[in-house]
Amino acid sequence: MSVLAIADTGFLYAYLDPDDQHHAWAREQFTQFPAFVTCEAVLTEVAHLTGTRLNNPHLALDMIALGVLDIGYSVHGDASDLRALMAKYADVPMDLADACLVRMTEQHRRHTLLTVDSDFLIYRRHGDQVINVLTP
Repeated sequence: MSVLAIADTGFLYAYLDPDDQHHAWAREQFTQFPAFVTCEAVLTEVAHLTGTRLNNPHLALDMIALGVLDIGYSVHGDASDLRALMAKYADVPMDLADACLVRMTEQHRRHTLLTVDSDFLIYRRHGDQVINVLTP
């Protein structure tokens, strides 16, 4: 599977919630990209949001079971880099999921990050490189 897109929490939630203001945009992205990759921190956030707002915390896991979403990052061995990113962007602030996604963009340079979060316009990969993002 050739994954070209990294999925952030807001993008995935918008896709799963038909009442979300970005739902139509998120659905359109599923016609543009063959599959999506994310991290466990994002999966946790999505499960929390869909559990509390949609009463179904299993929706993100269903996307993995269907093969349209994959976990493509582990914090194992990356704690110091994640800590450095979170310290650098403490004024934004950057949470663990965002730090993991920035690291993913460093590891998958040609991938596009799909997000509804404008903070990714501030964050930089490798210290000074703009992250390729797609937003509504």
